[in-house]
Amino acid sequence: MKINQANVMNQVVVDMLTWIDDHLDDELKACVVTEKSGYTRWHFQRKFRQITGISLAEYIRYRRLQNAAHALAETDSKIMTIALDNGFTSQQSLTRLFRRYLGCTPTDVRRDYADRPEHLDQLLQPLQTALLPMVA
Repeated sequence: MKINQANVMNQVVVDMLTWIDDHLDDELKACVVTEKSGYTRWHFQRKFRQITGISLAEYIRYRRLQNAAHALAETDSKIMTIALDNGFTSQQSLTRLFRRYLGCTPTDVRRDYADRPEHLDQLLQPLQTALLPMVA
């Protein structure tokens, strides 16, 4: 019985990962995701961390940072626009998170990867590594 429950929860998390990726452009908060999952906020977040190895909020943040980095390298959109389009409250919050997780600023990404966005994977490696333990 426990194995079946674990399989169900794993599938719910996989489904929610897909749903999150499809809705990153929306105003996406943990409470919205947990409501969509059909589980209580605390139960889903606890199970999400157990299954994926990171918190729900971290997953959303990492995916948004990846999208923002690609937008910086592949478009000429203003950094402020990219920040807002990817769910960040300001250019400063985007810059702060870039420094914390990637060790550079959005301006650095644009300057260093605009002509070679295919090399962005090297920069995003810390985020990729954090997302690797996701449910297979």
